[in-house]
Amino acid sequence: MHPFDDPGRRGANISLTNRNFGCGSSREHAAQALWRWGIAVVVGESFGEIFADNCVAIGVPCLRVAREDIARLQDAGDVDGWRQFAVDLEEKTIRSGDLVVDIDVSDGARVRLCDGTWDATTVLLEASEAIERTASRLP
Repeated sequence: MHPFDDPGRRGANISLTNRNFGCGSSREHAAQALWRWGIAVVVGESFGEIFADNCVAIGVPCLRVAREDIARLQDAGDVDGWRQFAVDLEEKTIRSGDLVVDIDVSDGARVRLCDGTWDATTVLLEASEAIERTASRLP
């Protein structure tokens, strides 16, 4: 049974993946499908670059961890489908009980996700007056 079909995991919002997750899924729909399913964070060994960028563009971090660490996280989730995981982008960690794993995320993505500037539309709308001023000075 696929984890998304497992009633014991319904409502989970963190996806624990392996390597090259999203590779070949460069269209925005791949990231949006996960987000619409309720996935708020994807943790894995590695990601397709365009897929990861598309995820960040909608506020879904793709966090890299070492192979042995994803195995430990997945094992913990398999023991208890409702196990709680807490992601801290500032500290660059994911925690579950006594299990603490360091995560790797680019500084650019981490800053955008932490300060809310991942949403380019909102950033542009908030800067509309400055954009209009600049546009009015252009020939």
